[in-house]
Amino acid sequence: MKMEYLGDKSILILSTPWEQDGKEYVLELGRDVTNSFSVYDATSEDSSELRELISSYSELAARDSFTGLYSKGHANNLLQEMFAVQKEQLKLTLALIDIDHFKSVNDRFGHLCGDEVILYVVDKINALNEQCSGWAARIGGDEFLLACPFSDKDYVERLCLEMSETITGHCFKKGHSEYSIAISCGVAAYDGQETLEEFLERVDMKMYEDKVQKKQ
Repeated sequence: MKMEYLGDKSILILSTPWEQDGKEYVLELGRDVTNSFSVYDATSEDSSELRELISSYSELAARDSFTGLYSKGHANNLLQEMFAVQKEQLKLTLALIDIDHFKSVNDRFGHLCGDEVILYVVDKINALNEQCSGWAARIGGDEFLLACPFSDKDYVERLCLEMSETITGHCFKKGHSEYSIAISCGVAAYDGQETLEEFLERVDMKMYEDKVQKKQ
């Protein structure tokens, strides 16, 4: 966070790293706060507007703008914090969810239909997330991560299977055409010894195994 002055105006700027589709950016959000608070009084009881402003900007920067889920960068930050603080005592189950053949939906029916598919899947992920009391992130165009602290692996696997069956059974419509989609899920529980990178790689392999198994 920083303050800049443009003429007689005070501008509050919050800068945060931002990663989208594998590219790194810096997101800067600015607001004219000339008449909102006194800079020297920023830590007093009267600074509630400043605190709320920073909180709202931080939340905005942490979210994927389309789905409302956490961004990939924020998800990585949360996981790194969990590993730094708890690691050996960490009880965490992760689920990696990927929409199968998503590109073909965009190619055949257009990007608006692709957006409809994304939002439908996100709605189901949010419903599952409520049952696990965790959080979810969009880590790729059609790939999502669900983090479930204190949830048993078998429980999360069962919920993911139920979600997968619900999504597969849903019929999307475009004009006179109908189509359906499927998802692949990989679920793994932290073993207490792995690094974060090793854990994420194991979850990714579980998802890949599910995808390969459905092709056989």
